[in-house]
Amino acid sequence: MSRNDWQEAIKLPIGHLPCGSGNAFITNIVRYSKQPIMKTMEKFIVQAAVIIATHNVLPFDMALLDICDGQRLFSFLCIEWGVVADVDCDSEQYRFLGETRFTVEALKHIIKPRSYEGYIDYIPYDAVDDTADSNQITTDTTIAQLHRHLLPLNEPIPTDSTSTKWRRINGPFLHVLITSKACISKDVIASFRST
Repeated sequence: MSRNDWQEAIKLPIGHLPCGSGNAFITNIVRYSKQPIMKTMEKFIVQAAVIIATHNVLPFDMALLDICDGQRLFSFLCIEWGVVADVDCDSEQYRFLGETRFTVEALKHIIKPRSYEGYIDYIPYDAVDDTADSNQITTDTTIAQLHRHLLPLNEPIPTDSTSTKWRRINGPFLHVLITSKACISKDVIASFRST
């Protein structure tokens, strides 16, 4: 998304084989294609390869996040802040343990928890409101359309519920998880969507 030719680049389908510790991205692809997730890694890799070989292209949402230091980030999976993000990053030293690395690091954070000051501004989802739909990015989306609903970072977000849709949640936080995907790993379903 940071490329000058991002409108062309997002047209390129990307095949994904599981080879990490959590394998959340491919797990969500498999779930979205309405297939059961294979239990063994060998079968899971074959399942992903079949999706690639059959050219089963699935559209995937992306999130855009502006953070206070001026960075604009894009996410295809989730945005985490707090203990789970700490466990994910701090467990890199135990990568040789596979998925067990998360358990080892989680125990360390349970014994000595951290909390984080901050706040989250958001617009609640409403099925009868077109705010969420109007932010969808397609190959025809222009940069101006992409930025249309974003406020400048130096402009405070209005959170008065009588005059705006924006809401604020104040910390401290132990953990924040913002996701549009069901799974944050092969074994963890973080959200459900009713249909």
